[in-house]
Amino acid sequence: MDSRTLLLDPASSSADRTFFRIPQGLRFYSSKVRLLNFNILNNNSQPIYFGPRGIYQIVKKISLLSLAGSEIDRIQQMDLLAIKMLHLSNSSQYSLARELMQNMCVSVTAPSSSQIQLTEAQGKADATKIQAYIDITFALAYLRARNICDEGYTLQIEWETDPLISGIPGGYSFSTYPCLALDECLTGEPADSGSQFIFTTTVGDRLFIPTVDTSGNTVQLQVRLNAFFNQYLSNFYWSLDYNPATNKATNPYHLAYSAPQEQMELVVDGRKIMIWKGVDQGAKRLAMLDDFSGDVCLPGLAPALWGVGSSLANSATGVQWGLTNPNTGVLMNGTMSYGCIKVEQFVQIDLSVYYSFLGTGGTYEQPCFLNYFAEVLRSYNKDTDTVMFIQQPRATIEG
Repeated sequence: MDSRTLLLDPASSSADRTFFRIPQGLRFYSSKVRLLNFNILNNNSQPIYFGPRGIYQIVKKISLLSLAGSEIDRIQQMDLLAIKMLHLSNSSQYSLARELMQNMCVSVTAPSSSQIQLTEAQGKADATKIQAYIDITFALAYLRARNICDEGYTLQIEWETDPLISGIPGGYSFSTYPCLALDECLTGEPADSGSQFIFTTTVGDRLFIPTVDTSGNTVQLQVRLNAFFNQYLSNFYWSLDYNPATNKATNPYHLAYSAPQEQMELVVDGRKIMIWKGVDQGAKRLAMLDDFSGDVCLPGLAPALWGVGSSLANSATGVQWGLTNPNTGVLMNGTMSYGCIKVEQFVQIDLSVYYSFLGTGGTYEQPCFLNYFAEVLRSYNKDTDTVMFIQQPRATIEG
């Protein structure tokens, strides 16, 4: 497989978005589309360490469009990429993922048979000291469904400029704007012969949850999601964006904490397909994520050590029990508790969400958000430049 790497400069760039134009007739391997040759700088001249989303925390949206302007694939829910990173093995997290994705360290080593520790070291892998790398193929399922492309595309990356969402105090800037790297096919191998390609895209949003007021009150959310009308859903994910258990005013790393007495019900076309009751601990949520989505690599302590609760602190010494990231100060227990329910069916009318948890109260009267995102089947016909969601075939009546 002979190839050469081409670097394409952006057609236009700003602090908000960057455009790339891939010319028609350029045959490239879709498995290696990435942004590189740039560095991230903190406007306050401080080190940068990302959360579970890694380098994608500075990205608001990635869109792939045809030259005619049809949006083929997109991703806005970067939490899905955080979950995909957790599917990488511990050895990959230790060697490659931590340098490329720059996500919050989840790999461990075992100095002895009775001890484990995080591979993260103080001052290691500061994002301002590493040449940044953003894997576009990793983010877009359409590119992973292809082999060789030659139709020509427009790639648009929208940058997250809000410091509270990007998790970078004071904001960030680029040393130079990223280049798009493509591996051009130099052999006589033709582009993909098929005209229609089916892949999974991500559809989701975040739902506002009212103020968590007094301790002991149940916070409830009931909403009908009409966006999934006549679509095929695979997995349905969600995360609670802020920590109600410790009353944090902000959650800069967007950690997905497990809420106390959490309940989730999904109702598809009037039928309850899952009643999520009693799954209100990090270990239980991890088990469901593992069953429905595949094996994940995630360090923790409370599921294995009796008597260690949500505080994970020794009251006498003030020392935290568990694996603590030395660069972020985050205790790696229950910090990536993503919910997952396997749907695997068409939504003929609507999908309703019934969500509740126990409000813990406290001095902060603050809202939080329920982030949800689902994998939905989508198709693209490159001959007609038609994009559509896979719909359920209509029943035929014989006779």
